[in-house]
Amino acid sequence: MTLDELIKSKGFMISFVQMQLGMKKWNFWNKKKDPENSFSIAELRKIAEIIGVDEAAVFEAVKSNTKGTQKQNGD
Repeated sequence: MTLDELIKSKGFMISFVQMQLGMKKWNFWNKKKDPENSFSIAELRKIAEIIGVDEAAVFEAVKSNTKGTQKQNGD
C-alpha cells in the first residue's frame, strides 16, 4: 500500500495531510517520489498522528512508494 492509498483508506484527503504538515502540493509530491528528498522521521510521525495509524504503517507505505518509483524509472 502506498502512502496515498494509506491516507485515503483512513478517510483523509491528501490535501488535508499536506496542509497539516504545512507543505505545498508539489513539495509533498516530491517527497513521496524522490528517495533523496524523502520525508523526515518527524514528518512521517506527524502523518501517522494525523491519520491515526501506527508509525510503522507510514514507514512501510513510504517504502512502497520508493519501490514503485524505482520500477517506473527502470531501476
